[in-house]
Formats: sequence, structure tokens, C-alpha cells
Amino acid sequence: MKRKKIRVQPQGFNPKSLENLNRSGKKVYYGEEKVNRNVSVSAAAWNRLLVIAQGVECPSLSEFVEQLGRGYLLATASSRQTQLLELQKRENKMRHSMTVTQSAWAKLHMIAKGVGARSISDLLERIGAGKVEVEVVTDDQPALAT
Repeated sequence: MKRKKIRVQPQGFNPKSLENLNRSGKKVYYGEEKVNRNVSVSAAAWNRLLVIAQGVECPSLSEFVEQLGRGYLLATASSRQTQLLELQKRENKMRHSMTVTQSAWAKLHMIAKGVGARSISDLLERIGAGKVEVEVVTDDQPALAT
């Protein structure tokens, strides 16, 4: 009887696995990869940010922050005074994760400085407290020059 020759492949390797791939990978929005970012915001501000994001028809808070950074939403300091921000300073803050492109994240730093916030976390805290108002930019051009 003739012995059959057996080829041994390295463990965990299937030669047809690359042939079976039918997806091109993750979809890239805005022409660049999104990066995971962490912000520290109080629970009350986070919940209000979710409501604001739904109000401007953003499906997630990551997309809300992305559109804010790209200038599709305009952040302006509110004229009304509120004591809510002082209450939130005493409230414990939690770290939340979101995915945002690098260019939008860089522009968020400029927006934060423009409204008097120390950081992006502080900017989001102020938006959640009502100290900074967010409006949808009505024309097709973003509010920020690129």
C-alpha cells in the first residue's frame, strides 16, 4: 500500500483563509481613521450631553463631538448665568470613551480656548451645564476655517 504524503501547516494557519475574506475592512469616515479618546465628565453633564446630541440629530456622542470639532455645530458662550457648573465641580467625574478623528480633536482644543474652557473635558462639562450653547450651522460650510 502506498503512503499518502501529508503536508503539515503551522498551527492556526489556513491557506484558504485569505481567499475567503470578502470585506475590505473598516469604513473610514471624514477621510481619516478615528482614534479612541477619553474625557472626564460628571454623570449629570454626560446625560445632558446625550440629550443635546439627540436634539441636533447626532446618533452618538462621538459623532456629536466630531461634528463640533469639524465646525458643523457652533459652540458659543452662553449669556445666561447658571450655578449648575459650580455644583458639577463638586460632583465626581467619570471617564468616558469616544472615537474622534485627529483633526477634529485638534480643532476642539481651539473651540475650548475660544469659550474659556481649560480642556476638552471642561468644554463638554460646560456644554452639559448650559454655560456653552451649541447651534447647528445652517449653511453647507463649516463654521471653522480648515
